[in-house]
Amino acid sequence: MWFVARASFLQSQPATSCADATPGRASQRKGTEQNASRAMSHPPLRIYCQSRLRWGKEDAVFAADRSPPCVHACRAVDGSPIIGLLISLLLPGVQSARESARRSECLNNLKNIGLALTNYHSSRKCFPAGNDSMTGTEQAWSARILPFLETAAVAQKIDYRLPWDAPGVNLQTADIDISIYVCPSALIPRKGKQDYGGLMGTALAGLPPTMGPEGAFGCGTLITTNPLQPKPVSAARITDGLSHTIAVGESVDRDDEVAGRWACGRNCFSQNEPYVNLNDSGSLHSFHPGGAQVLYADGHVQMLIDDTATPVLSALCTRNGGDQVTTAQPN
Repeated sequence: MWFVARASFLQSQPATSCADATPGRASQRKGTEQNASRAMSHPPLRIYCQSRLRWGKEDAVFAADRSPPCVHACRAVDGSPIIGLLISLLLPGVQSARESARRSECLNNLKNIGLALTNYHSSRKCFPAGNDSMTGTEQAWSARILPFLETAAVAQKIDYRLPWDAPGVNLQTADIDISIYVCPSALIPRKGKQDYGGLMGTALAGLPPTMGPEGAFGCGTLITTNPLQPKPVSAARITDGLSHTIAVGESVDRDDEVAGRWACGRNCFSQNEPYVNLNDSGSLHSFHPGGAQVLYADGHVQMLIDDTATPVLSALCTRNGGDQVTTAQPN
């Protein structure tokens, strides 16, 4: 948008408006008219606000008083306090509006992922394996739900019998960017990026460090299949309730590039940090101010605030801990 400031009102003031019988008024009027004339010779100041605030190189004329006969013009040039004031007023609002839009887009990404997981479960009677380690392919849950995300063309290129990074078609397909898997607030661009990880468990519940159904790395919704849990999780096994169990959460800009790819099952993680956004490596983490967004197994999305209590966070990451908690109303 453009903001144009100019002293156009000076044109509408007749020269006789400053006339006064008092001695000295004539010289005052003459000085005022000269200021007005100089003012009108300058083009208007334009401040353009789109991706960033910029201001033009032209001078602008601002009237200090519009009431004749005491019309005074003051010139504001680049770098003046007036420009700084305008920027300080506009920039925070622009940044806030943009982050709000990014957060809404992120929320819609997670909702679409939730719908795809629900449709997958309806079709297969279980959720996809977070990481298909049992077959040795490490195919990811996010690769399995592609046909339910209107990306069937990408899914048709994948040979799910081979490892996710098998040379040839699988590796080439893994480099395809899928926008729904990228948080708009993320900072690092990568090929085949995945900013949303599957929750396979948590070490916060005091469970043994195993991948079994009662283990810290196997008590979640999107698990790594292994000899202790050879089959993926079904809704019936989420005894804490679908609306109280996280399936997918933001884990943006992973340190491990392989773990941050939609084709690789290693994008699943165990929530081992006691708080949200404590670090950015394999835990709930985002660049949204105040928290990170999560998708529950029933498909609703919620923002978990940074200081979510550790017992609450632990309960939300387990599917069968015997606890049912929630921290906010679902979106």
